[in-house]
Amino acid sequence: MRASSFRLATVGLVAAAIVLVDCSSSGPTAPSTIGIPCVPTDERQLTFAGFATNEVVIESAPSACAGGVCLVNHFQGRSNCPYGQTEVEAMGQSGRPEEELCHAPDRGTTSADRVVVAVSPQLIGRRQADVVHCSCRCAGPDPSASYCTCPVGFECADLVEPVVGLEDRGLSGSYCVKTGTVYDPGLVGSECTKPDGDRPGNCGPSARTFSEVP
Repeated sequence: MRASSFRLATVGLVAAAIVLVDCSSSGPTAPSTIGIPCVPTDERQLTFAGFATNEVVIESAPSACAGGVCLVNHFQGRSNCPYGQTEVEAMGQSGRPEEELCHAPDRGTTSADRVVVAVSPQLIGRRQADVVHCSCRCAGPDPSASYCTCPVGFECADLVEPVVGLEDRGLSGSYCVKTGTVYDPGLVGSECTKPDGDRPGNCGPSARTFSEVP
């Protein structure tokens, strides 16, 4: 099944759908896939500036998630570029090493693979490792639907409210998120600070933080 994405914007602490693109629902996933890293399709585009904390993105049927969904849970930036980059850096005119800039996750780290727009740094309180991962729908409004059970270390969190006038398509409801990562705007922390001279970065390496995920 071809992956499709479902983008949402926050209303209070629960998300409501505002854009739906070729979305198809998926059944419950095996608990063994929940929490493993996944690469949202948007990040394969060199013109994609990154996600925002007022969004929830649910991408159905990625191969890495074995029938589940790739969940982007109120995350800022791009998952493989913790420190982001400025417009000048995006043009390769900053003097920073190429490997410290943002690149598409399924390509190399040359100038031809560089993201061509500015990217916001990740937030210390909502790093990629905690809020961008495979998940499954654990509760919802349809009592006849099949829902998954969240494994140890995860909790079932309300993320998607049904939207009047927009077909639900089986995605509204709650999803498994890592325990302690339910979105709270007051607990996102400051932006990651990139390495500078002898000062190390505070959010891990500048280059890709995980290998390509199919």
